[in-house]
Amino acid sequence: DRSALSGIGNYRIILPSSSLPLNRDSTLIFALAEAKDSSNPHDLHGGDSKNEDRKAGDPLDLTIELADAGGAVTQLPLSRFAALPTQITAQVMKLTLLEDSGPSEPALQTYALPLSAFAAANPAFDPARLTAVRFVFDRSSWGVIVLDDLGFSR
Repeated sequence: DRSALSGIGNYRIILPSSSLPLNRDSTLIFALAEAKDSSNPHDLHGGDSKNEDRKAGDPLDLTIELADAGGAVTQLPLSRFAALPTQITAQVMKLTLLEDSGPSEPALQTYALPLSAFAAANPAFDPARLTAVRFVFDRSSWGVIVLDDLGFSR
């Protein structure tokens, strides 16, 4: 795994060989949100320690990578489809001591990425033979995400 060797974080999902029959008209669907949690799992105080690199209003971005059984790999940035909204901090109660959930929480946004866009980026990639989906954290030097409900539609 080349990103593991270079120190770039990634999350890979390997699909079973008996996965859904997919084609160019299929869509990769998932829910994603920015989180204000620390990117260091040993940081008990919260807060992302790398946020000093972030400019105000700068959205978090990452690369979505798909691989097929023939070894073809295709990548596109998440921002090509839609930006990941920044997590908004809100104070609900006038007295902050009464708040038990913290000043904000992640709001998941659903993304629908057509496999045809990935096939167009690399004509050797065959969506019908998709074997892996990988989220590569190579476009922003800071941030934490929440990922949920990954699936496909035909």
